Order: sequence, then structure tokens, then C-alpha cells
Amino acid sequence: MKLVLGILLMLMVSAPAVAEWSEQQTAVWSVVQQSWVDDAEETGEWPTSFAADGYSSWGDTDALPNNLAESDAGVRFGDESATTRFYQIKPATIDINGDTAVVNYYATVVSENNEGEREREVSAITETLVRRDGNWLFMASSGWTPDLD
Repeated sequence: MKLVLGILLMLMVSAPAVAEWSEQQTAVWSVVQQSWVDDAEETGEWPTSFAADGYSSWGDTDALPNNLAESDAGVRFGDESATTRFYQIKPATIDINGDTAVVNYYATVVSENNEGEREREVSAITETLVRRDGNWLFMASSGWTPDLD
């Protein structure tokens, strides 16, 4: 019994600690999370209510980056043609320098189209947020499908 407890204690002490986030990192991640809630619930808030002037996005299926109006049109089209059934986002890094934050994370999304067919997508996403008047706003988003093989 002592041996088992000793091994467990060693594993607990030697296991890497979960990174503790600063108050700013937590605030930035909260904005990212809320953007996903609003997008999945199709409230019409994402991306326009979350974006700074000059926002752009670039996905791996886009030939060129999209400005805010183009991004918003793409989101509205997606809302009409499919429904998000499940999503999960997991942060990898949140780096902050002054009023700029860069967030890298993974997203898994299961959506259902109008014919009832479901599709699962995994994306790696990098988003840049800027702080304006105390609020974190998206300045740029880039997402791609990682090669997981």
C-alpha cells in the first residue's frame, strides 16, 4: 500500500502542471468562447459585434482573405445551409503583448445540412484580437484543416 501511495505521489509531483492563465488571457479566451456560442446559436452577433474595424479572415478554402462584410455574408450563408450540432474548442496558446492578443486553438465542429447529413470538421485556428476601449475585438482570423495523420 505504501508503495502504491509513493508511486502516486511521485506521479503527481512529476506530472506537468496545467498552465495558469493571467486575468488578461482568461478575458481573451472568454471572448473567443462567446463568439463560438453566438455563432452556434445563430444570434447574428458573430462576426460583426465581435470585430474591430479592418477585420479580415482567411480559411483554407478561400483564395484570398475576406473583409468583415464578406466574412459576415459567409456566416449568414452557413446559417441558412447548415446547423451546428456540436462544437468543442481547445486553446493551445494565448499570447498577449500590450493591447494585442494572439490565440491558437483547435476546434471540432459537427454540423448538419438541410438534407440531414452530418459532417465533422477539425480546424486549427489562429485569431488576433486587439483591445479597444477595454474590450477585446477580433482583428484577424485564420483557420485550416490540420494534417492529423
